[in-house]
Amino acid sequence: MWLTVAVPLTVLFTVLIGIYLKKEPLMEKKTIKDKMMVLLPRHKLDFVFVIAMFAMGIFVFGLRYNYFHDYIEASKLAVLALLFIPIVYIDYKTKKIPNKLLILGLISRIVLYIIEVFVGEGNMLNIFLSDIKGALVGGLIFLMGSLFVKNGVGMGDIKMFALIGIFYGYGGTVSTIVYSLFLCFIMALFLLITRKKAIKDTVPLAPFAFIGLILTLILEIF
Repeated sequence: MWLTVAVPLTVLFTVLIGIYLKKEPLMEKKTIKDKMMVLLPRHKLDFVFVIAMFAMGIFVFGLRYNYFHDYIEASKLAVLALLFIPIVYIDYKTKKIPNKLLILGLISRIVLYIIEVFVGEGNMLNIFLSDIKGALVGGLIFLMGSLFVKNGVGMGDIKMFALIGIFYGYGGTVSTIVYSLFLCFIMALFLLITRKKAIKDTVPLAPFAFIGLILTLILEIF
């Protein structure tokens, strides 16, 4: 049953991301017991994080597996969605996308590539080429945007969409970009009309990328 893979995968990334988010208090603790206590949810935001991670991991994994019947396909998109939860929160709060979370995503994809080589059902060359095209399209579009729009697109945004590319391939990345930019444009227009933002102000891109990703995942199936 797919839950036997989805649940441990979600738990693993919830713990890994929790370690990253609480790295400072973890470093202050000396014993393993004290470090474990730090990781346990104790505040409202901690519980929201755990619930969001589990809901997203199970939802995306189940959605992909029940349609494609492929554990690797379900795993890689579930991992991408799980990584986006802290990325969205941090980008919204600080307008920065942490490199360490992007590196965790890259390492995760490499591990999944290795597994895919041995147990995957698809053509690895086609999958790899699609992922490379997705990463190039995702990265280059926003790299060009950063050259033409001053302070509009950061390096974190460029790397974030390149990461989407290696997880989702060319087609999924293009759709995610289209939905993301459309939603971002609508929100920016609304903020300008309501005078909550000026033209020179920027909005965090990760939340719109995340919504665009989820829309792509859902609409691809339905």
